[in-house]
Amino acid sequence: MTIKPKYIFIGGAGRSGTTLVQKILLGHPQVGGGPELYFTKPIFELLDRMLKNHSSNCFHPSIKKMDLERMIRQLYDGLLKAHGDENTEYISEKTPSNIHVAEILLNSYPDSLFINVYRDGRAVLNSHFNVKKRGRTNGKNLTEIGLVKTSVYWNRCIKEGLTVANKFPGRVINISYEQLIQNPEEVLTNLFLKLKLSSYSEMLNPENIQLKEGESKPHINNIWYTEEMYSNSFDTSKLLSWKKEMNILRQYIATSIMYKQLIDLGFELKSAHQFGNSIFTFFYNWKSIVKSWRILYPLLYIKRRFL
Repeated sequence: MTIKPKYIFIGGAGRSGTTLVQKILLGHPQVGGGPELYFTKPIFELLDRMLKNHSSNCFHPSIKKMDLERMIRQLYDGLLKAHGDENTEYISEKTPSNIHVAEILLNSYPDSLFINVYRDGRAVLNSHFNVKKRGRTNGKNLTEIGLVKTSVYWNRCIKEGLTVANKFPGRVINISYEQLIQNPEEVLTNLFLKLKLSSYSEMLNPENIQLKEGESKPHINNIWYTEEMYSNSFDTSKLLSWKKEMNILRQYIATSIMYKQLIDLGFELKSAHQFGNSIFTFFYNWKSIVKSWRILYPLLYIKRRFL
């Protein structure tokens, strides 16, 4: 027997529209949830490590794998289920990094669903650059944001999203940010049909959705998120703003780094970007590539043996 409420996990590369999707979900009277928990990834990474090391002598022999999972679930359920009541069908937890633990989340909660939100990586990168600008205005230097770092991070999120969607085809719902902005009624109607929930009128006007203060709203700090951004409607005019705001060199480098994942998502790119991707891949992974060359095996042996 399925125990109410069930979980909806939302994840994807940051700046891809996960907050918008969460806001629309939480506007439904049968969906509960709060701001980003932040702790979903470390909690379930810990569970994953414990399960993989269960055969070691770390645990008492009486503690089985199912006991470890039960204990972690009790902790996690205690954090989330406060957001639900007798009318709640789903509790939604939205933190972008959920994408990194999507598989173990779906395995741990067999009746849960995962919404993978993705967006053109160039737009994601440009949004991160804007975050960095706001950070500087507020006296913070966000060194974790950079052309290569953020592009590689987006690649990782797309790979993980596609992988988990293939492993759990009936339980992963892919939402393209661009399609959501351009065709909100179609995308959201299909979403709520999959959730077996009725659509509601305000879902097409997210700027009018009112959520409980302090319980459901995101962490607005005027760097990663502003009140103005949270109050936006579906605005198609900003979908390609990255083409105007990023210079040609940045666009070429970003597209080259993201080439394979952009192709997987259906973008049509020039052969020059494929060449750029080959160059980037070599220099980014040159150590492992060079070590794979058999002609160098004798030299590597001499280095390890005598140097």
